[in-house]
Amino acid sequence: MDDVASCSPTACGCGLEVELIAHLLSEAGDAACLVDIERHVGLSQSTISSHLKTLMDGGIVTRAPRGRWSFYRLRPERLGRLGAILGAMSAETVAT
Repeated sequence: MDDVASCSPTACGCGLEVELIAHLLSEAGDAACLVDIERHVGLSQSTISSHLKTLMDGGIVTRAPRGRWSFYRLRPERLGRLGAILGAMSAETVAT
């Protein structure tokens, strides 16, 4: 998917997806292991994986398997467009 807009509102509107994006942003470009994300978020691995898949399907996150582990990273080239979408969603919410 080349258009990040195709991920909204599902990938951009759920609180957990936003929390996952914020956590990956805090990694300063480094990949985060699913186990570390699980500790940070405090939810089950299957729940987190499902929400990360939504972000991957939206083109916001990439996954790199390394042995038994999976590492997730934001796609920085997509963050500008994501910010624009979130800004537009916020403006629509305020207007209604």
